Amino acid sequence: MDEKAEAMSFFSIIVPVYNVEDWIGRCLDSILADRCRDMELILVDDGSTDRSGAICDRYAASYANVKVIHKENGGLASARNAGLDRASGEWIAFIDSDDWVDKDCFGRVRELLERQEAETPDVVKFGFRRIAGGESREFIPCVPEGGYDRGRILSELLPAAFGSGRISDSTIHTFVLSACAHVYRHGFLKQTGIRFASEREVGSEDFLFLYSLLIRAERVYVSHAAWYNYEMREGSLTRKYREGLYSQYRRLGALVHGELEKAGLETALSDDYKILYIGLIYICVMNECAGGGARREQAARVRQILKDRDLKAYLRALRFPDPKSRILAGCMRAGAALPLCMIQWNKTGKIL
Repeated sequence: MDEKAEAMSFFSIIVPVYNVEDWIGRCLDSILADRCRDMELILVDDGSTDRSGAICDRYAASYANVKVIHKENGGLASARNAGLDRASGEWIAFIDSDDWVDKDCFGRVRELLERQEAETPDVVKFGFRRIAGGESREFIPCVPEGGYDRGRILSELLPAAFGSGRISDSTIHTFVLSACAHVYRHGFLKQTGIRFASEREVGSEDFLFLYSLLIRAERVYVSHAAWYNYEMREGSLTRKYREGLYSQYRRLGALVHGELEKAGLETALSDDYKILYIGLIYICVMNECAGGGARREQAARVRQILKDRDLKAYLRALRFPDPKSRILAGCMRAGAALPLCMIQWNKTGKIL
């Protein structure tokens, strides 16, 4: 594909690749079968040690619109950023290499975008589908479909993204804070200069990326379509401990607060930010209850986390309307580690 054709691509689809030789074919075939041909597919081989890099090269040899970047391993955020540096399309999408998309999803997304031409959004939000144990479940945004201008982004979308006033619901499910469940206007990304922070530093690169963009967006379109498929493979249904998550989420919270300050929104969204921070610490509590050692050791680690100075201040400042959040807030406010741990010990699932 020549440089002129590259400049005219409607989509740049960025696929980070690391040791996924058994799944990458399904991912790439689902994208390349799309009726929308006006796309470039950028595969970023992030230092794979299996056959993934060779598979990427084979696709590039067969399809003129497939490009491959081979780089040293740097993590998911690093791979996505490398793809962004190479992208030339009008719209950007991210697909993880062990996931796949529905038939003709990009053709349908293009039709949606062309219908919005008079009020072009900066970001389009979708749902996604999770497949686990042979069962499929859709997670769609918890806000109505349609276009949101700057006023409604501030009054409706951002409060929902920060947790909708609840501790008990994970925003990644209720609002869909996944980089792969969106498409982004390339000009908007260039204008903001936003890139992914390393997941090794902030715990969730998607959260920070999307908060930073939504804080700056002038227009967002929300669709309840779920065209992205994420499969929880064998072994992923059990909780996995993430070492260092508390320090990572403390940093994530500080960076989000910094983004609010830059935009002059720290006062308007003060309570919403506090809810987000409390929710992040609650995820850290869940994480410790999946950690190693005896349960009394897990409870001791949770007890230490509950001493967090900001957490205590925010819990004193807020009251929660829904019963589950009130119970959780009460336990956290009292430093009652054992009841919080018991809730988690009685659950199964994946810590997000």
